[in-house]
Amino acid sequence: MAKLKSSILPLSQNDEVHEYLSSVKQDKEPFVGSLHTVKQPLPFARKSISSSFHVTQELEDFIGTNLISKIGIIITIIGVFIGAKYAIDKELISPLLRILFSYLFAAALFFLALKLKDKYENFSAILMGGGLAVTYFITYIAFSFYQLFPQGVAFAMMMLTTAAAVGVALWYNQKIIAFIGQVAAYAIPFLLGDRSGNAAVLFAYISIINIGLLVLSFKKDWKILYHTAFFLTWVIYAFWEVGSSNSASKFSTGLIFLTINFFTFYVTFLSYKILKKQMYQLGEIAILLLNALFFFFLGTYLISENFTSDRPLTWFTLTNALIHFIAGYLIYHIKLADKTVFQFIFGLALLFITVAIPIELNGSWVTLLWTIEATALFHVAFANNRGLYLEIALPLVIIASLSLIQDWGNVYPYIRGISFKITTQPFANVNFWLSLFVCSCFGYMSYVSGKALLQDISRNTHSFFVKALPVIFACLLYFTFYNEIHLAWDVVIQKSNGLYSNYQILQTVSLLIFSCVYVAVLIYVNSGWFKKAQIRSLLLFAAAVVNMVMVIKGLYALGELRENYLQQIGSSPSKWLIIIRYFCVIALAVLWISAWRDIKASYTSSSLWIFFSLLFNFTLLSLICNEFINWMDLAGYSNQYKLGLSIICGVYALAFIFAGIIRKKKHLRMGGMCLFGLTLLKLFFYDLSSLSTISKTIVLLMLGILLLVASFLYNKYKDLLFTKEE
Repeated sequence: MAKLKSSILPLSQNDEVHEYLSSVKQDKEPFVGSLHTVKQPLPFARKSISSSFHVTQELEDFIGTNLISKIGIIITIIGVFIGAKYAIDKELISPLLRILFSYLFAAALFFLALKLKDKYENFSAILMGGGLAVTYFITYIAFSFYQLFPQGVAFAMMMLTTAAAVGVALWYNQKIIAFIGQVAAYAIPFLLGDRSGNAAVLFAYISIINIGLLVLSFKKDWKILYHTAFFLTWVIYAFWEVGSSNSASKFSTGLIFLTINFFTFYVTFLSYKILKKQMYQLGEIAILLLNALFFFFLGTYLISENFTSDRPLTWFTLTNALIHFIAGYLIYHIKLADKTVFQFIFGLALLFITVAIPIELNGSWVTLLWTIEATALFHVAFANNRGLYLEIALPLVIIASLSLIQDWGNVYPYIRGISFKITTQPFANVNFWLSLFVCSCFGYMSYVSGKALLQDISRNTHSFFVKALPVIFACLLYFTFYNEIHLAWDVVIQKSNGLYSNYQILQTVSLLIFSCVYVAVLIYVNSGWFKKAQIRSLLLFAAAVVNMVMVIKGLYALGELRENYLQQIGSSPSKWLIIIRYFCVIALAVLWISAWRDIKASYTSSSLWIFFSLLFNFTLLSLICNEFINWMDLAGYSNQYKLGLSIICGVYALAFIFAGIIRKKKHLRMGGMCLFGLTLLKLFFYDLSSLSTISKTIVLLMLGILLLVASFLYNKYKDLLFTKEE
């Protein structure tokens, strides 16, 4: 075509074209036209190939030069630990030679790391960290098991090793050295598996490690070292405190190192923000709170083991408050960039004073006091537009909730999982009215927070009072009535003679009916008044869960009641054992009407419609099958689980498919086909095994006809079926 066009053009124009094309080639400018559109994708293709190559190359480089080396040194260290322990158990060599060989191995790692540092710094850092870990391990063994060093020498050597780890990590500027040494050092007591060591030596050892690693963490801003030290130290201490036997030495040792651990992390945490002038994040505030709570609860456990009076615990709680007041006062005068630190620490001080006041009281008085204080702080916050009071009210709300749950455990036998004589009157006891009072306060706070919220509070506090508190309120209110219903039946069961089984099943059914009605009422209230989208989603999820529990557990319980009625279990079985099943059906109907109205009014998501449509049909089919089994049992027929159920499921599957074809709903058609498949599996593997020839013929013919009808419907409506789904 190009030659044809050039032959048609006049000579002068043909020369102009060639000159233009040659100028484009020389200048390498883009040619705007069809040629440009053809060649344009090529650079992108080359870029995609190059990018993919580089990604693959980087992944290979990471695995070969980084990941494999880390895994290798970890496996090597574990091998040394296992080999050393084997040598100890089998007494293959003398203790002195074991220690010397281990130190020689660590020295070899150090020497090899130094030789490779210039060319392979990352690999050298891995070897150096492994050598440090082995040194920690061997020094601990030499002192604790063989007493090769005096206590002062062992501590000095561990201190020097920790200092070496700090210096080497700074020299390499890699946190992996400090991290490997840290993990190995904390793992030593557990790898050895010997509990005969001195606890004071162990905690002094951990304290030395903590101080060195926290200095390094602070200097290089390697917070992973601080966080790892925090959690491992408290976990080790908690296991020791719970697992060791009670003695005077345990109390003194535990209290000393409990205090050392607390102040170590408290000072380190505050130093981060005071000296570096950094803003506080939620995770850092959480660690500060956890440090205070660990100190308090572990100290409380330690004191309660050694003192019968509550007076030492009261003084310990007040000491906690005093510590936080002093820290808050000092921080206030420093004037940090983040003002919330001062507020938070003063809030901790106020919290421990609040705990100290009712420490000698028992039971519901503590819950009542915390609830009143939280509600008062909440009211003051909104009355005076002070977000600080709302920040302080948040932990009190959580503590009041946990305290109420603890009170429930002291009153209701099923929560504690033990049996004891019940003297509490259902719905007429102090705990029930206290629970209602707490729920009323939480409901008031949820209602006010939903209408308007303060502007000068953190996002997390805002989310708690607007989103989390209504959920806490709904859960506590649910269990307030759930507990009393359960208690009422517990009283009846305790007084019954010969009807224990029936009353226990009726208890389960009554609680399921209550659950259905409760969730239905909450859905109605939220959709009609509050209209909170997140609460609506949680309530629909709760409705689905309650529905499934009713279908699975409730129908099974109803079957047990029917069996007891037919077998005349109990002195005078009542027809209520049969009639109560229809109260369950009514409760499910109320739940579905409430949920379906809410879905139609508020949701447009097709996936949600499909889910609840399938769930409804599953529920309806389960009720139909259960009702069929019920009446067949009452009529005295046998094999009701075979022939009849297969036919019912087949008819329902056909109705499923027909509705899907008429309404152009793919999920209904697919559901019907799945139900047909399950019915056929049941037929061949369960039903036909014990049926007579006539029964087999009837079942096969009926299901075959149903399948043929379904196929006919597909063929008849195939022109409409595969058009765009509604």
